[in-house]
Amino acid sequence: MIAGYTGTDGAAEGSSNDILVLKVDSNGNLSWMKTYGGSKGDHAKSILATSDGGSLVTGFTESFGAGGRDLFVLKLDGSGDVTWMNTYGTSGNDVSYANGLENKDGSYMVAGATNSFGAGDFDFWLLKLDSTGNILWQKTYGGIKRDVATALQQTTDGGYILTGQTASFGKGVYDTLLLKLDNDGTIIWQKNYGGPGDGHAFAVQESNNGDFILVGYENSSGDGGYDYAVMKVDSEGNIPDCSIVGTSNAILLSSTVQPISVAISAVSFPNPATTLTHFSPVNTSVSATNFCGGETLISLSSFTSTPSNKAVILEWSTESEFDNAGFNIYRSASENGEYTKINNALIPAQGSLTQGSAYTFTDENVKNRKSYYYKLEDIDLNGVSTMHGPVNATPRLI
Repeated sequence: MIAGYTGTDGAAEGSSNDILVLKVDSNGNLSWMKTYGGSKGDHAKSILATSDGGSLVTGFTESFGAGGRDLFVLKLDGSGDVTWMNTYGTSGNDVSYANGLENKDGSYMVAGATNSFGAGDFDFWLLKLDSTGNILWQKTYGGIKRDVATALQQTTDGGYILTGQTASFGKGVYDTLLLKLDNDGTIIWQKNYGGPGDGHAFAVQESNNGDFILVGYENSSGDGGYDYAVMKVDSEGNIPDCSIVGTSNAILLSSTVQPISVAISAVSFPNPATTLTHFSPVNTSVSATNFCGGETLISLSSFTSTPSNKAVILEWSTESEFDNAGFNIYRSASENGEYTKINNALIPAQGSLTQGSAYTFTDENVKNRKSYYYKLEDIDLNGVSTMHGPVNATPRLI
C-alpha cells in the first residue's frame, strides 16, 4: 500500500491536490489506484495496513473540517473503498506528518501537531481513537515555540515513544524531542538532542534490549550541509558522556476537539498505468562522524578478567556497536602505570547497531603470582577510540 497526493497544478502541496492511495502486488504491478478529496488541498502523509485487511490513512485536509487545515483519518477496506473518514481540529491548523498505529485492542493512535490549543506555536498532538474514529483521549505536548511530531511507535511495555522537531527546547534552531509515554499518554521521561544548528528525527524504533534508535538529519556536525543522523539512546533516553543530550520540560495538556464525520467516496484514478523503471545503483563512499564528539558509540555491557595458570582470560560483551572497527587490549604491571598493547592485530568487531556480541582474549605472556592490569580500547571506523577499565587479575595454578 502506498499513499500520497496528486494534483493538476504542479505545486508540491498546491490547493487542488487529492489524497492518492495505490495497491501494488509483490512485483510492483498496480492492483488499484484511487483518489479521495474535496475542492481544496488534501494530503496523505502515512498509511498503515490494519488487522481487518484494510488500511488507515492519515494526513491533513483543507477541504473538510473546522479550520484552515485539519488532521484527517481515513479508514479504507481492502478494496480501497471508504469505511469512514473523520477530521480533527478547530479554527487553527491541525496536521499529521507522523505514522499511525493500531493497538492490539483494535484502537488507533494518531500523532500530529496543532496550533489550535496547547502550550505554544505548534505542539505535539496525540490522539487515541476507537475502531470507528471516536476519540478515547487526546493530549498535547510542547513549549512556547514550534514542536511537531514526526514519528510514533508502540513500545514493548505497552506505552509509546513519540519524536519530532522542537524549537522550544535544545540548543539549535530545531532539535529532536523524544517523549516516552505510558499507555495513557502520560510522560514518563523526555529528552532533546541537537547541536547549535538544525536537525531532527523522522523515525524511531525500539531495539531488542529496550534502547531506541532514531534516524533523521542534522547540520551541526558531519561533512557539510545536512547529513543523515542516527542516534541510539538507552531505555531512559540517555547517551553516556554525550553533550548533545538535554532534558526537556514539555507541557502536557488535554485537548478537547471533537471529530467531524466526512461523507466522501473513493474515485478510481482514470487510466492508471504501471511503468517499468530501469535504474542502476550508484556506489557512494561516505564516512560516519561521531555527533557526540570524542566518544565512540559502542555500548559496552561488561569487561572482566579471570586468572588461570600462567594466563589471564579477558572477556567483554557489547549491547550495540555503531561503526565499530574492533578492539585492542593493553596491559600494565600497575593500575596507574604505562599500558602496552598486547594483541598483534585489531580484534575485529562482530556486533551491529542493533545487536551486540561477546568476545574473549587470553593473555598467555604472564607469570603466576604476579598482578596484571588491563584496559580495553574500542575503535570506530573514523579512528575515534574509547578506553575501558582497568580490570586486574593474578595468574596462579588452579
